[in-house]
Amino acid sequence: MRAFRFHWLILLLLALSSGCAGPPSESKPEARPPSLPAATVVEPHPGEAKPIEIQPVEATPVEIQPAEPASEPASAEGGPPASELERAIQRGDWEKAQSVYEQAGRPVHLLNEAMAQGIYLAERARRAGNPEQAGQAIRGVRSLIRRLVSPERVHEYFIDELYFYLVLADSDLIDQPLEREKAIAEDSLADKVVQRMARRDRLAKEDVIQAPVAVCPIADRYFLIVGFQIFDLEGLFRPEKLFRGTTPGLDQLSEGERIPRMYDVFCTPNNPRIQWVNVSSGGRGISIEAEWDGSRFRLVDLSRIDLAFETYKKVRQHVEAGELEKALEAYMDGFTNRVETDLELATLTLRQGLTVARQRMANGDTAGALQALHAALTLASIPYGLDDVTFLPQDWTDRPRSLEEWKRGRSGRDPLLYREALTEYAGLLVQNQRARDAEPILRALLIFSPDYAPIYLYLGDALWDQGLQEEARDFYRQYRERAPEDAWPERVKVRTP
Repeated sequence: MRAFRFHWLILLLLALSSGCAGPPSESKPEARPPSLPAATVVEPHPGEAKPIEIQPVEATPVEIQPAEPASEPASAEGGPPASELERAIQRGDWEKAQSVYEQAGRPVHLLNEAMAQGIYLAERARRAGNPEQAGQAIRGVRSLIRRLVSPERVHEYFIDELYFYLVLADSDLIDQPLEREKAIAEDSLADKVVQRMARRDRLAKEDVIQAPVAVCPIADRYFLIVGFQIFDLEGLFRPEKLFRGTTPGLDQLSEGERIPRMYDVFCTPNNPRIQWVNVSSGGRGISIEAEWDGSRFRLVDLSRIDLAFETYKKVRQHVEAGELEKALEAYMDGFTNRVETDLELATLTLRQGLTVARQRMANGDTAGALQALHAALTLASIPYGLDDVTFLPQDWTDRPRSLEEWKRGRSGRDPLLYREALTEYAGLLVQNQRARDAEPILRALLIFSPDYAPIYLYLGDALWDQGLQEEARDFYRQYRERAPEDAWPERVKVRTP
């Protein structure tokens, strides 16, 4: 009974305390409506007016009702709920997007958000293998911005680089900097933003037009690169990911080295590093490498580079290793005069080409043998003065001549090695069902070196494969006259009994 009375006493005390509870203490913080964020700083372009701090307006506390599950769909990334503008752009509802902008009082930040959202969606679609969807997003947002923004009244905080990118992407000029001028001139808003960018960065207009442009996916973000400016696309419409910066290390360069059109931008998906490379016509230049650390880009390396030397070194290393195709690929990536003028390297390349081709032939790989000799002759063609298709001397049509005469034209070449390599190459063309390509080379070699027996053998093969058996037999007989009997292939014995 005592326990029962004690239980009721507790309930009575609880009821009294609940009924006497007064209004909330004035020391408690006021509730803030969810639509009013903390103070926001609007970042101007470099060199422009001081940032304006915008304080949120005080409002009467409101009672927050739980949202209906379907009223605020999540973003495409499964993150926080999408805004009304974002949903309209995702649907491609441009009239709705315009209505949202106008009803909000035409704020410039919604223009920036719309452009960033369009580029972001386009890039995701492109990487997912949907180029048509990507094109629709770019065209739609560009058209929307052109309707809403007058070239004569571009807001101070309108992000010029976003519209510049939209124009280039819509015109398929991302990778064609020298072809952009016409597209910019035909769009008065694009011309205006280019002028603003040039004035801000103290550059010539063409320096801006030809600036490198790229979108680099890093971690869960897409970074837009325009010259030396870096934007987190999603951060422009999702403040929790806000990032805008410039290439680190620029303060270590001279004014003449800070011209964006002189650079190319390189990035690979999910690699946290971005590289800006400037290479002059002499093969020397600057490399800036920056890495995303989760909150900013930090400078990893800024170096003066000699690409001509690096290319030459790579080519030589591959040649010495017998990797002729890789050597050619390294040269094609760099195109350096050091490779093009080094006769000693060219001679080594021909020798290695013959060695590798014969090794592959011994293993039954005639196609691989042909590839090795083709790569070797291509690399040797400039130092040796050869045509890049037939590999005959460049002036052969106008001036056919003997091997001895050709040798006198330039010292340092090995004419016997060259004759051997080109003859083997022509023979491999025949073995790879390319007799018609081989025949003119072999007929020229008859003039070049009429006593070299393999020429007659391979020319006989080329004619035989083309159905010219009688003429082929004549060349087989001439081959037999010049080669020892123990060297005759079985086909020669069969075809010329």
